[in-house]
This record gives sequence, C-alpha cells and structure tokens, in this order.
Amino acid sequence: MKTFLNIFALILIFLIMILGGIIIYKKYFITSKIVTNKTQDSIKTIKGKLFMINQYDLETVKQGLLDQKIDNKYNGNGLAIEDVSSINNKEIDGHPQYYLAYDFSNKIDFKTLNSLSQPGNCVDIKATVTSPNFKDIYSFYNDLRMLNIISYKPSTQVDCYLNFDQKVPVDKENDKTIENVIIQRTERPSYDIGYDHKIFLSWGKATALGYSDASGLERSQTDLVSIYVISTNTNIELALENSARISKNITLIGVFEGGYAESVVFKVKDIKY
Repeated sequence: MKTFLNIFALILIFLIMILGGIIIYKKYFITSKIVTNKTQDSIKTIKGKLFMINQYDLETVKQGLLDQKIDNKYNGNGLAIEDVSSINNKEIDGHPQYYLAYDFSNKIDFKTLNSLSQPGNCVDIKATVTSPNFKDIYSFYNDLRMLNIISYKPSTQVDCYLNFDQKVPVDKENDKTIENVIIQRTERPSYDIGYDHKIFLSWGKATALGYSDASGLERSQTDLVSIYVISTNTNIELALENSARISKNITLIGVFEGGYAESVVFKVKDIKY
C-alpha cells in the first residue's frame, strides 16, 4: 500500500510539473512572441505631401506584390505620400521617404481621402509600415514602403513644403518669361522624382523661348508640348500648387534646364499674376 502511495505521489508531482511548465510557457514565451510581433508592426504617424505615382509604377508594384507572394490585397489607387519628416530630420541622408497607401482592413474610403486630401495637400496619416523587399526586376521599388492606413487627417499646408529652397543662378541673363499659362498637376515620371506640375505650350512659342527636347519628332508650330515646372523655394511651390487648383492664368519667370528622365524642365524663379 505504501509503495502504491509513493508511486501515486510521484505521478501527481510529475503531472503538476508538466502543468506548471505549460503555464510558464504560455505566460512568458507565447506572450513574449506576441509583444515582439506588435513591436515589429508598430504604428507610425507620418506627415507628408500626397501625390499620384504614374500608372506604370503602380501596375509594376501591384504585379510585384502578386508575383512574389508578398501581398495580394493591395486596394489603393496610386495615392502616395512623400514623408516630409524624413527630410527635415535628415533621415536617410536627408532624402524623403516614399509610401504607397493601401488598406488591409478595407475600412478606409479612398474616395473620401482623395476629396479631403487631394494630391498636393499635406496630411497626417497613422499607419503600420511594411517594406516589400522586392527581388529581381522589382527591386527598384524597395524604397517605396507600403502604408496600411489606420486613420488620417488634413494638416497645415505649409508644413509639407519646408526646406524646399534650391540654389538658382542669381543673374537674369538667361531668364525667360512665359505669359498666360495655367499650371496643371501631373503624375510623377517616377515616384522619387518630385515633378508635380506642368504647363502646355505650343511648339512655336516654346522654341521661341529657347526650349528644345531630344525626341527628334517633327512638330508643327501649333502642336502642344508639356513641360515640367519646378520650384526654387517654398513660396513658389505653394503658389504653383494654389494656381493648379484655381486654373488661373499666370506669368512665370525662370530658366530652362535639363531634368530627370531625359526631360527639360522650367525652373521658376518668380511668379506674376
């Protein structure tokens, strides 16, 4: 009988040890793992200027997410954010960080987001951030982080145009004056090239001002050409953005320069109304 009780006691102690081990495992190991995942998926608040990436970039990113089985739930429309805090805080060597907005939960109304915060506006977005880590032909887009939006609200416009000043020639010898033009918003040639505005000029007027391009196409004097318009300081960038919204004729003073993607841009030094 005594032997039986000893065996029973040992079995009971063994079971208690197993149960205790399970409790300790759940409390420390599993909980620790959950906390770690939450840390990795930490929520970030981003202040940035909204812009639209071009259709080619958008379709390539969507295909990359699909092909490499990173995500098949992208439901955005090409709305992207240029994070101004990364410029002002000198993160990533002082270059802006770019994000493509989307929504895993399908709770964000992108039409509402567009109407409240149209491209060019400044917005505060709370979201979790993921990096696609693309490979092969898609690796060009690894600097384009993905934003899973939680909430958003419009912000003060000028906050997104800080540190915008560029060096420009002080002499006026090569200045050109373009009268009676309307500023239009445009998709960027690439998400990391900040060309957000353009004008249309007749080929005759453009060439008379000294414009030329490398296309070699034959054009008539009345054919229209689109020219990217870029700013030289914060005030001019805000003026261009406001002009694009009211579609009012203005006069630009500046110089033609070679730009990215084999383009010719007009760098604006002054605006007259």
